[in-house]
Order: sequence, then structure tokens, then C-alpha cells
Amino acid sequence: LSNARKLAQDPGNLNSSAVIRLYDLISEIYEEQGDLKNAYAAVMQAKEKIKNCRDHHIRGQYAYLLTGYYDVKLDGGYDPANPEEAKTLSLLMRSLDQAIRHMKKSCHPDGKRLLAEYIRCKANILIRSKPQKKAKIERLLGRAENIVKAERLEHTELGNACVLTRAWFYTYTEPDVEMVITCIQRAYETGIKIFENELDL
Repeated sequence: LSNARKLAQDPGNLNSSAVIRLYDLISEIYEEQGDLKNAYAAVMQAKEKIKNCRDHHIRGQYAYLLTGYYDVKLDGGYDPANPEEAKTLSLLMRSLDQAIRHMKKSCHPDGKRLLAEYIRCKANILIRSKPQKKAKIERLLGRAENIVKAERLEHTELGNACVLTRAWFYTYTEPDVEMVITCIQRAYETGIKIFENELDL
């Protein structure tokens, strides 16, 4: 962590995308330690580093970094039990929408993949927080799945995540036990070809 922080303070020739990934690593370490104060400080430092950057790809990545912080802070409270959780969920969705808007305009080779991941993430959160919004969730999932298919990403971690999100859809939004089983089986069969360690499944 100390070496990462030193590199973050003096990134040298690191490009903006690498700087975002570095701060993502730093904030993730703090989050795993339960130190949300320093995790948020790292996210704000990342914002300062890219404040003059107008690249939509970078700004989208930063917005998703912020989304990740709010997600950890929410700690699974997708059905808010108090005003604080409701506020955090609102901030999470706002930053996620910003990430999607920026990534739609990305010209980076990895832009489509990240866009699909961000859209899948939004669908996943809505499934847990507002499962009654079936039509909206269906549209989001469909968009993510279409990108995955167009970019030939079915047999990747993202493709696998989309299938698992479908399983959640058929658990909460449109209950269908058979479809849940089908999706989980598909995810498992794809996953064993993707992940080296079965503990990742």
C-alpha cells in the first residue's frame, strides 16, 4: 500500500487510465481494511489528478471508481432501511449514470466492454433495489447482453457476469425457478473455462 501511495503521488509517465487503476487499487485496499475515510480520500485524490482530463473514457472510469466506493459504503443496503442508506444509494446511482454517459462517448478499444459492465451493474443494482421496474431492468440487461454478443465477449468474465445477473433477474424481478437454474448452470459451465481457480465461481 505504501509503495502504491508513493507512486500515486508521483506517477511519472503513467497515463490517466493507469492512474485511475492505481487509485482503484489503493481505495480497494482501504475498503477491505474497513477504512472508508481513507478510501474516499483516495477517490478524491484520483479526481484531482484527472480534473483537467476531458477524455470521456477516463472520466467514465473515474465515475465508476466513485460508484465502487458508494457500493462498499452501502454494504448491501439496496433496499434502504434509513435516510443515510437512501442517500448513499442515490449517490451511487448518480455516479453510475455518469459513468455510463461518459463511456457511451468513449473511443477507446476497451470502451464497449466497460460500457456493458457499467450497464450490467446498473441492472444488477435495480434488481436488488427496485425489482418492480421490470421493463427498465430488461432493457438494461438486453443492452449489456447485446454488446457482449457484438463484441464476442460471451466467454469472458463479463459474459459470465451477465448470465449471473440474469439469474438474479429471474430470482427477484420475474421469479422463475427453472430459468434461475438454467442461468446458474450456464454460468458454471462457462466459468470453469474462464476462471483458473474454482473458488472464483
